[in-house]
Amino acid sequence: MPRTPDSFPGVREDEGLILSDDGYGIPQAEGGLRYSDGYFYAKDSYGVFNLRSGEGGVGDVPHAPNHIHGGSDEIDGDILDIDFDPTHYTPDTSPSEVTSSEELTAHLAGIDGYLHDLGTDKLDIDDHRTLRHLIHFVDEGPGDGFVSGATKQILPAGNPFPTQIVWKDSGGNNLVVKTITRNGNQTPATIEWKMYDSDGVSVLAIVTDTINYSGIFEISRTRSIS
Repeated sequence: MPRTPDSFPGVREDEGLILSDDGYGIPQAEGGLRYSDGYFYAKDSYGVFNLRSGEGGVGDVPHAPNHIHGGSDEIDGDILDIDFDPTHYTPDTSPSEVTSSEELTAHLAGIDGYLHDLGTDKLDIDDHRTLRHLIHFVDEGPGDGFVSGATKQILPAGNPFPTQIVWKDSGGNNLVVKTITRNGNQTPATIEWKMYDSDGVSVLAIVTDTINYSGIFEISRTRSIS
């Protein structure tokens, strides 16, 4: 009667058997099992391993899955040691997972804080640009960065001592409003500029000059920005 695959599943006739010290020492095909030098060896798709110790024979048994998230011996990545000494950020030991500035999470927290500070610096730059745009309006109307077609209105109309000058965009929304408070002799006591957002309602910044005189001659002024 010829052999059948279920009787001899290995690559050779004896591969489906448990054999002792026959000169091979280890299984030659997947699914094989041998007893050699006092140990049982088996072979699967990853290679040969010792059933007693779990150590690999010809091919090491993969152990990485034991150490990943959810594995039987999961490694705590928060406290992995990092020897790198950064130049552009400082490791942050404030997170509860951190016990040393040399741990991975301390470095990640330091990078996170550094990126946050970069974002804050950008906001400061945007605020500065707003004020720079406001300067474009001080007395000569909108300049670089604004759509053409702005109009200027002087109030009260036809008065040699105006108290308000209004710049509007082509759609009629306020861009900047200059308000002048005058002394009894009509010299400006304070001058205020209000810079508006694109909605024409929200005020982005206010610049106010308070002016001091000797007689009718200006001798100094104080500027506040809010």
